[in-house]
Amino acid sequence: MGHAKTAGTLLLAAASAVLLSACDSKEQKALNAAWEAQGAQNAVSYIQQKYGFQADVLSAQIDRRHGAYHTQPLSDCIVRMQHDGSDFTVYISGAGETDTGRDTYQSAEIEQAAFDSISAAFPGLHTLELIPASDSGRLYEMKEPFLRSAMTAAI
Repeated sequence: MGHAKTAGTLLLAAASAVLLSACDSKEQKALNAAWEAQGAQNAVSYIQQKYGFQADVLSAQIDRRHGAYHTQPLSDCIVRMQHDGSDFTVYISGAGETDTGRDTYQSAEIEQAAFDSISAAFPGLHTLELIPASDSGRLYEMKEPFLRSAMTAAI
């Protein structure tokens, strides 16, 4: 009985250590909030400079590197934005002021132009169809697997 109790205590201690290591400290949480606020400001500035309009910030969160037992916060921010009914994402640093980032604002237009180009290059393929691909993290995917590989090869 003594060994079972000791093993149970050790197992509980190990599980607690793993679970507690996944939590950010109070200081890290404050730093995360500062990075998110700066990232949101940077995203607004970046979009204003790149496209000439001011978009609304829907949310901002820091990116995290995922490990086996915990996640490590990064200073890069994922900022969800909206303009004229169009939702998009800006990826930008929150570690300081910057106007260097990347965004998905024109992704659908760029993908459509690529699809149109592929359709013109392969006129026998008439099954080109865009379908929402929310699970894959991409805006759209092609319905036909052959076309997906043709698209990958063309790009």
